[in-house]
Amino acid sequence: MIPVGIVLSIDYKKNRMPFCPGCGEELPSPDADVCTHCGRLVKEQLRSAANEGPQKKRSGWWYLLPIFMSIIGGVIAYFVLKEDDPKLAKNCLILGIIITGIGFFVGFFMGLAMAPMMGMYT
Repeated sequence: MIPVGIVLSIDYKKNRMPFCPGCGEELPSPDADVCTHCGRLVKEQLRSAANEGPQKKRSGWWYLLPIFMSIIGGVIAYFVLKEDDPKLAKNCLILGIIITGIGFFVGFFMGLAMAPMMGMYT
């Protein structure tokens, strides 16, 4: 046998009505657009509160991925972080692109500097 108090509390939780964010009164139905007590529009506020999730703040250690893996690390970090921390995701991608560009320039100029020593272009 199930105690009556448990059944009543379960039934109450299922049929619980939302409250007005303005005055705090219980709304007449879950689909109510306007609070009958204060007249405030509540439908949009309830939807926006449900859609707004807390954004996670990610660690700065993610910058190490593009530093060590250049463009590949930047792309990986971007796709992992873009939902939680879009600014960090964009910065990691940009850092990966910059480090890849630096690598190409250093390699190019080192090749030019080493060419005379290896007997090329003589």
